[in-house]
Amino acid sequence: MRLHLVPSERQVEALAREGQAAKTLRELVQELADAAAAGRDRAGPEVTRLIAETISPKPDLAELLDAGLGALRKIGVGAKQLAQLPGTRARLFGQTLERADAALAQAQLRDERGDVWLAASSVSSASLPGISELWVVGWARLGAGELTLLERLHEELRQRGGGVSLRFPGVSGDESRRAVESEQARLEARSAEHNDAPSVLRDDDLA
Repeated sequence: MRLHLVPSERQVEALAREGQAAKTLRELVQELADAAAAGRDRAGPEVTRLIAETISPKPDLAELLDAGLGALRKIGVGAKQLAQLPGTRARLFGQTLERADAALAQAQLRDERGDVWLAASSVSSASLPGISELWVVGWARLGAGELTLLERLHEELRQRGGGVSLRFPGVSGDESRRAVESEQARLEARSAEHNDAPSVLRDDDLA
């Protein structure tokens, strides 16, 4: 069975009217992360900002630290990696990240900005039951976490005789085409590093 991953709920509804299974990438990330979170609920921006205020060495740094921790979580950088870097800024963020993680754990919460990495680590034979093909609309720029998740899913779906395909929609106009081609080239370069990577296709090429 094929599952489409699309950017918006409107596209999910449109595919559902055609009898095709679909969900948003965000929805998939949340489902996989929730299943792997061992009962820890998601902490949204209000909660993470409050935690930053309680652990910040200076109150006026709270907003900056919260934004910085969010950026680090999105790219999958943790306290261990920061500890290997020189400089007071790396040390500040590393120590703050450890305190934030401790506060979240005590409250049985997790920072939702790191959910994509939690989702990627949870992929197993039990993930996406009944699904063998995953078609991902590659219109938005995919970050390192999203790409890692899709690569893990591709490995699993290959065991079922399918895999993951990143598909770029047809575009009009030179500017739009250049943007799509640039992103397609970036993903193809990343795929070249793997022996068996998700396919990268453009609908124009399939017409």
